[in-house]
Amino acid sequence: MATRRSTYLFQTEQDYEDAKNHIYREMYSDYNDSDKIWFRGFDGRCGRFDWENSYRVEIWSDCSDPVKVASILREHFGRYYDE
Repeated sequence: MATRRSTYLFQTEQDYEDAKNHIYREMYSDYNDSDKIWFRGFDGRCGRFDWENSYRVEIWSDCSDPVKVASILREHFGRYYDE
């Protein structure tokens, strides 16, 4: 059973969608498997970052290259979120 490794939040839907598209192009097999990367989408207000809206992506333990995914998410302004 996969476990969550890390979570990234985006302030804008556009940044979130850009990151999704980048991962789709670079890591198609992981993109289509929620045990690898879970694109949760709209996640509501984020008090920690003082954002009215946030969009969530979770990297799971079955991901083939979590470091690469994290790098792509950061490239598109994703911020690491430690729950």
